[in-house]
Amino acid sequence: MKMNAPSSPPAHRLPVLTEVVQLADPPEMLPAAVVDDTVRLLDVAAGARLTPRSMPEPEPQPEPVPLVEQPAPFPFSHDAPSPPEWLKRRPTDAKVDLPLPAMAPQTPLPSDFSGSWWSRDEGPAVLPSPTPVPMPIPAPLVAHAPAVTPVSEDELVRRVLAGIDGQLDLMFDDQLRDAIVPALARAADVLMADLRGQLAATLHEMVAHAVAIEMARHGRGGGGTI
Repeated sequence: MKMNAPSSPPAHRLPVLTEVVQLADPPEMLPAAVVDDTVRLLDVAAGARLTPRSMPEPEPQPEPVPLVEQPAPFPFSHDAPSPPEWLKRRPTDAKVDLPLPAMAPQTPLPSDFSGSWWSRDEGPAVLPSPTPVPMPIPAPLVAHAPAVTPVSEDELVRRVLAGIDGQLDLMFDDQLRDAIVPALARAADVLMADLRGQLAATLHEMVAHAVAIEMARHGRGGGGTI
């Protein structure tokens, strides 16, 4: 079957997306905004829903700068108060002679001022060298040997015995400790053994007595049997 070439649609009918429109001349390059508007119109004609175009937000305007209040202008010269009359009548070339302050009377210089170090004619005065003051020499100390007190024979014997008694006490304590500690340990062992036997016998008697009481109680209540 031979297909006919597409023909141009009538002017009263809008083209459909599936219909090919034959243009007489090749399309020229149109601006992007015109192309977008044309596509949107074609979509609306085809039944598509028109989406609102986003509008660019306006740029923020800078706030107006408040004007600085200007200070009040200074008064002109004609607004200033005029000088008093007595000042106007005073001549400009008048001079006022003020008394000079009284100066103190000059003090006469001392008679020996020319020979002092303040004088310009002579050099600085040479001060006399100080007179050495003799230092007192201490007298040498004489070492006096202490007087030796004579010691009697009884005093010497007493001192020697006091030293020996201290040594004897230490020796006696050591020997007594060495002799008593083993004896006390043996006596403690024997005493512990005796106490252990007595404690065991006492516990045995107490347990036997308690068991007898419980058996007698159960015998009366349960027919003589546990």
